Amino acid sequence: MWGVKLPAGTPIVTAVFGIQHDPSRDNSGLINIFDSLIVNQPARIENLEQDNPVPTRVWLTYWPSTAAYQKWWTSEPVASFWGSLPDDAGVYRDILTVPPGKTQHGTSITDRPSGMAPLGKFESILDKSGYWGCYYDRMSEVNKRESKLPTPVTKKPTRTHPLSITPSSSNSSNLPIRRGRIQLPTLPDNIAFVVEGQDHGLILPEEKEHWLENFDQLTTNWICDLVEAGPEKGILDSRLCYRPDSGTYKDADPQPRELSFNDKVQLFYFLDMEAMQKFGRENAGHVKLRREFAQSYGPKGVMTELPGQLRLWVETSILKGKDMQLPDTNPRSVVVTSARDETRFYPSIHGSNLVYQTEHTSKEAVEAFGNAAKKATKSSLTFLKDVGKDIFKLAANRPRPSDDTEDDSASNNNNTSKNA
Repeated sequence: MWGVKLPAGTPIVTAVFGIQHDPSRDNSGLINIFDSLIVNQPARIENLEQDNPVPTRVWLTYWPSTAAYQKWWTSEPVASFWGSLPDDAGVYRDILTVPPGKTQHGTSITDRPSGMAPLGKFESILDKSGYWGCYYDRMSEVNKRESKLPTPVTKKPTRTHPLSITPSSSNSSNLPIRRGRIQLPTLPDNIAFVVEGQDHGLILPEEKEHWLENFDQLTTNWICDLVEAGPEKGILDSRLCYRPDSGTYKDADPQPRELSFNDKVQLFYFLDMEAMQKFGRENAGHVKLRREFAQSYGPKGVMTELPGQLRLWVETSILKGKDMQLPDTNPRSVVVTSARDETRFYPSIHGSNLVYQTEHTSKEAVEAFGNAAKKATKSSLTFLKDVGKDIFKLAANRPRPSDDTEDDSASNNNNTSKNA
């Protein structure tokens, strides 16, 4: 098992961006523009798709420092793009500033780096693997014996959004749209952001057969258990993602579909690290999975005789509330644009409950961006200023819901802004 040693004293940035799909419109223009803005900018991009509960194009990105991220974020093309989004643009962002001493990356393979691996140097963590609490021991600024960094939230949050394994076809068109740029107050300290990845793309036939026979169903059950447990068990949000061009490693059509792809990534927000540890220790399937995996891939295990090519990786980061905010906006708020509700995690504390809010994209805005994209090149994106003016004009002229037909979304937005 290998870990990554990050440069000391320099926080990295993990930034998650998402643009929602919608079966009734084509948002490929918006996606292509944003992709051209971000390609080759961070040290690493995991290009992903999320199917449920609303299909979303996801960019999981890693930056070596806040300065590197800010240089890109404040550049004219990016600022123009984001500033031009209308009030129902289906775009979100999670900007996480991660202290190097409160995060860890573990992987089984070093020749195919994932996640934050390009930001540091590989080091052996065999002595910090295979036991409960090893993630704590991999974080230089965390002493599990003195403090497990518990959440300050005293009241358990409740579920307010569909499960991420709920088929999008059953709910995405019915989800309300929250318009505007949502402002959220400071988040609670010690939320744990967890990334898990599995890549079966290069495994040998013998390893694949052993995995399917012994671990595949256990792994699927474990991930589904995490998703279904939800906020009541401390799992605030989950997103099952995959790299669509990686192909699938199963002949059948299992559910959830996202887990059938060769290269897949799951994103989780836990109330704190102890919520993750507790759920893992109490889940019988997970306990069995850990035990049998250690027996197969550990010393004298049946898989040690093969050159294992299964790529497994996991990252855990313990974040302060301020570490989950956007530094270029109000220092006590996170600003996002509006979308279909309940797609993703943007929690805020209102009476110690976590509120989820998301975004959506208007057809007119997507078409405007798409038409402009045809004229653009990756080296010249100054057209975005003019496009922004057109989009604002479209948004201003678009008919708005009347008072007797508008749902509670607007009032919810107003309340959110006031509370922020």
